[in-house]
Amino acid sequence: MTRAFLIAGACAVPLAAAAEEPGVFADHAAYAAFVEAAIATRDFEGLTRRLDGADDYAPGQLEEAVAQLRASFPEDFTGMSLLKTEEMEGGFVQEARAFWTDESYAFFYALLHRKEDGLVVVSFALNSVPDTILSKF
Repeated sequence: MTRAFLIAGACAVPLAAAAEEPGVFADHAAYAAFVEAAIATRDFEGLTRRLDGADDYAPGQLEEAVAQLRASFPEDFTGMSLLKTEEMEGGFVQEARAFWTDESYAFFYALLHRKEDGLVVVSFALNSVPDTILSKF
């Protein structure tokens, strides 16, 4: 079954952001651990708030998107794989991850920027259609 675009975000944060500043992580390992745990347990609201701050959502809009995601993915994911990583110029990297159960698949994309003082999530997307994510490469 094909579902529409589910959730996406873009983050603009200052370089010297605090450790818990939306979209900023100490390093790639901290980012990856958070993303893997949040998606595996279907914590889509926590994922969005931590990666994006969720400031771009109208009242109730994030909750509605989370409810749709949880309905689309009714079980915690049991498998995860990093599908593709592409190093780019200037410290940028993009990556795609897959999450699955026996019944469904979710695909995650992120554009990241490595800086001296941490890793910034520039944008991200979560979708049930792999082509939507993989076409970003």
